[in-house]
Amino acid sequence: MSQNLRIISDEKGRMGYADENGDVVIKCKYDIAFEFKNGVAKVGKGDKLGYINTEGKVVFPIACSEITEFHDGVAKFVRNGK
Repeated sequence: MSQNLRIISDEKGRMGYADENGDVVIKCKYDIAFEFKNGVAKVGKGDKLGYINTEGKVVFPIACSEITEFHDGVAKFVRNGK
């Protein structure tokens, strides 16, 4: 299912996800959203980034200024300048 979710946006420019029928699955509450890969998607609020799963649950805190894609279950990130 994760590969079938598409990015949508509301009238305020916030982003979320809908399924192939156009039904909203994850509400538009992010300033930026990326495609799902391997069941997770990078999202951001303000200048902070993190990851959510296909249910919209945060799986990596939205608290990083930089974050890479996961490779073998590992991602590089910058939080608080480190």
